[in-house]
Amino acid sequence: MSTFWGEPQVCVIPWGRDQNETARRAEICGAGTMIPKNKLSAERLRSAALEALTRKAEAAKIADSFLKAGGASRAVELIEALLEKTDSPRLAQVATEANYGAQIRKLGVKSA
Repeated sequence: MSTFWGEPQVCVIPWGRDQNETARRAEICGAGTMIPKNKLSAERLRSAALEALTRKAEAAKIADSFLKAGGASRAVELIEALLEKTDSPRLAQVATEANYGAQIRKLGVKSA
């Protein structure tokens, strides 16, 4: 979803992992189009890309909502606060070992 920080319209061709869900969300929110990889063709790609270009206003709305929500830095703060309150030592250990907060901050994603 970090793609939407710059207000781009997107044409997504999910290839695996969580990409199908991310692509579907882009399509549902109106900021992009999606082509399943098994239906990919030159004509479908051209059509989906041209359609995506018409969705600038929707992409701008998504970028604005991310900024208003506080961005990645705010998400890290909320997650870390939740982890501090958790009764699950294993969850807290995994989060600490992975050091997710530092990793997200290191990416330098824009935030409010």
